[in-house]
Amino acid sequence: MVKNGNSSRYESYLFWCLLVAIGLIFASLARPLLTRTIYVADDMKNGGLPIVSFYSKALASGDGFLWAPQFYCGFYLHGMGHGGLTHPFRWLCYRFLPLDVALNITFLATYGWAFLGMFLMLRHWRISRNASLFGAMLYAFCGFNLFHFMHFETLAVPAHIPWLLWMMDIVFRSTDRKRVAVALLAISLLTASQVLLAHPEFWYHSLLAEGVFALWHMRTWQGLRRMPLLVLSKAMGVAIAAIQLLPTWEYYWLSSRSTADMNFRFSFSLHPANLLQFFAPLMFRERYYASVRWLDGNTWEMGLYFGAFSTVALAWLWVRRKALRKDFPGIRPLLVAAAIVLLIALGKYGLVYQVFATLPVVQGLRCACRHIMLVHLAMPILASIVLMDMVRVAEQGIRIPWRNVWPLAVPAAIAGVSAAVACWILGQARHPWAAELSSVPDVLFGLGLMVGATALVVAAARGIRFAVPGIVAFTLAEILIWGVLLYVWRLGEPKTLDAVMASLPKAPTQEGRICFPGPPGNLFALGGADLMDGYFAMLPKKNLPLDLNSLRLAAVHWVPINDRWAAVPAPMPRCWLVSRCVVDQDAASAVRRVDIATTAVVDRSVELTPGEPGTATIQARRPERIEVEVSAPTRQLLVLSESYYPGWTARSNGKPLPVIRAYGDFMACAVEPGHSHIVFCFEPVSFRRGAWVTLFSLAAALMTFALVFWLPAKPSAPGGKKEAAKDSAPDLASTRAKRRRHHRN
Repeated sequence: MVKNGNSSRYESYLFWCLLVAIGLIFASLARPLLTRTIYVADDMKNGGLPIVSFYSKALASGDGFLWAPQFYCGFYLHGMGHGGLTHPFRWLCYRFLPLDVALNITFLATYGWAFLGMFLMLRHWRISRNASLFGAMLYAFCGFNLFHFMHFETLAVPAHIPWLLWMMDIVFRSTDRKRVAVALLAISLLTASQVLLAHPEFWYHSLLAEGVFALWHMRTWQGLRRMPLLVLSKAMGVAIAAIQLLPTWEYYWLSSRSTADMNFRFSFSLHPANLLQFFAPLMFRERYYASVRWLDGNTWEMGLYFGAFSTVALAWLWVRRKALRKDFPGIRPLLVAAAIVLLIALGKYGLVYQVFATLPVVQGLRCACRHIMLVHLAMPILASIVLMDMVRVAEQGIRIPWRNVWPLAVPAAIAGVSAAVACWILGQARHPWAAELSSVPDVLFGLGLMVGATALVVAAARGIRFAVPGIVAFTLAEILIWGVLLYVWRLGEPKTLDAVMASLPKAPTQEGRICFPGPPGNLFALGGADLMDGYFAMLPKKNLPLDLNSLRLAAVHWVPINDRWAAVPAPMPRCWLVSRCVVDQDAASAVRRVDIATTAVVDRSVELTPGEPGTATIQARRPERIEVEVSAPTRQLLVLSESYYPGWTARSNGKPLPVIRAYGDFMACAVEPGHSHIVFCFEPVSFRRGAWVTLFSLAAALMTFALVFWLPAKPSAPGGKKEAAKDSAPDLASTRAKRRRHHRN
């Protein structure tokens, strides 16, 4: 039995332990910001850095950022969506801060936003302050989030989920009209923020979580009545983000994703062997996932590790199921939802995802394993409930009998058996599975984590008061060691921006383009070169195969062959004039039959006058504007080795000219005889329409909110206060206080 004063000191001590733990983790992740360096791991360097560098430079110079001329002979970067180019927070950071500072602030903001959202959501559900801090720490720095640190811009989308669930709970349960109005507006703005970040796959995952949560609330009449309000609010949020959604929708149907086959959809499926990570986190050769023969995966995609305590916490839920059933009725549905999501993550190894893979738009997504992100959302919620219950056990002096404690040892027992089998396999040099497993020290270290967590949880079950602070310290050490020190810092290799730029691979010359397929290719663009291809999630659809003709048409001067640069023979200039053309919808075959220097392949009839080709010179070239000086003796076709995309316009001395597709992948326009100044501008209709829809929808949402918020409330019916109390979230704090008083009496 613990007296009230001692209980207060205990809670305060635990609170400061948690604050120190959270501060240490944030400080460790903020190392680059404090030292003016940046993480350069994998896609953060190969994909993200070239994008934000282009974005920052475009904002500083006043250029447009919708079209990126450095990649794929130019492509619709805003439509592809990486970077969240129109998100207000991203825009402010990269507009007014140095590139390295902006990159680090947006990186830390992702984790901070996830942490704060989870904390506030748990507090709204009457989880204690300390347990809410613990759950928020586990969510913000869970395996999925830390392993994907190089994709922090995508993590910003699921970081909105706790905020959305919090607001949805208010909409479904509250009887205060003003609170409901605020929550509905917040849902619209949060949804808009997600869509503006432009990663449809993670937005789809968020919709799954929100849909399950809405179904849980629709079991009540009030929840059923509020559902139309929620749908309207979500629709309004999508409309507010139309400035991003419409370009992405257009780009998706013009990209290779729109024709993805089943092999693509089932890529990166979670192999069932990875489920052992619950109990043996360091068993596999790549530390966090089974690979080589079993799986076509990466560490950050297959990391199904929540921390040793979270695994043992599941056993605690079973031991204390009767005591927790009344205060936390959502535990069982949450466990069921997490199990279903885990089945979806199995992809081709399970049956559930085969249904999802046939849905419109979803069929263009890949990485079924990323559904584990929702499991990483559920586990911290359950762990916070367990920690809260542990504190309750300590405060009330409860000692769970030894005969009831044995389920807590089950995870450690499974870990022990797995470690024994793994060590035996590693001892057999010729065993076919030996190449899949890690070293014996790693396997034993993982076993030690499970045994240590089990010992602390058993101590808490037996009423040892400082077991809970020990769990906090244990979890802190675990996150810092396996998450930050051994993964983020080691893989990320923080370097100064100057050092990164100095280490970039160099192209043989800045004249013409280069062709360098694969992730490192983007780094040439970061160094100032133009690429025929690139490394992005949604590739633009191309009509020409990668052969000598396509290289020449793309003005490619150099290609890598056997680790050396080789010159492309007779590459075409960036622009040229032809006086002959053939109409053929199959550009790939037609290009092989013509002399590309004198004859163009077009997709529609163009009237040209035979004669000697004139001259064309690019006078100015900016991301969304190309100016060309032309001198043509006859009516001829000006060909530009810039990717064709709807939205490009051309004007000759102010007169509009039709832009047509040439050679399947490039753009052209007919010019009249004489000297003329041709200006190509990228003015996509999808962006312009999206901007207008965004402005109108934002104004409509704000006016609707103001109207609902300030309208006089109707007189409440008799018994309204009782109904309001019934619809509010259960006050678990007062429940604990009542139990304390009863125990003392």
